Amino acid sequence: MDKIVELLIQNFLPLLNQIWNSQTFWRGLSLLLLLAAFSGWNYRQKIAEFALSNKEHDLRIFKESNEIFNETQLMDIVDYELLSNHSIEHDHYRQLTRWSRFFEEVGNQYLDARLIKQSQSLLKDLDELNKYIAGNFFYLRGQDSSNKNEYLYPDLNIDRGGSTAEDMKKYSKYASELEDLTRKVGRQYSQYRLVIKKILKV
Repeated sequence: MDKIVELLIQNFLPLLNQIWNSQTFWRGLSLLLLLAAFSGWNYRQKIAEFALSNKEHDLRIFKESNEIFNETQLMDIVDYELLSNHSIEHDHYRQLTRWSRFFEEVGNQYLDARLIKQSQSLLKDLDELNKYIAGNFFYLRGQDSSNKNEYLYPDLNIDRGGSTAEDMKKYSKYASELEDLTRKVGRQYSQYRLVIKKILKV
């Protein structure tokens, strides 16, 4: 075994010395290292540019959706119309549906995975609320044309047309369903807004 090692050293040592003392070798190695460093820097630059481009896209999407309705407007609809009065102004309902349709367009979808997840959860709950309003809200009998509100089963609400205990029992069931759906949307929007603030700094 020792002789094999000795033979290897005798045969390869001159070659190693030649490589070690070769300016061509060191120049070539230096060039390879320089190319590797440049490639790494260039790759990081492209990743940074890609991330910045995605963030700019997502910021634009948020700002455009925020023009349809913002946090204050949504919370007013949630707190003062749907929860407190079991009603909604027709134009406000159209705002809710427009916001949902905005995100249905491919070009209006977020790129950041966290924003995708949060916005999809919100849109799912908002879609359920919109469908509930569409199927369970109506105008009052003989409603004045200046009143643009629609109401949760007004004929069952004793203050709006209902007259029996059975009416109020039915109304209470619908009111509970509406309040559950509305609170879900309020909570989801708050979570969505927190993620927006964390990622997009707005």
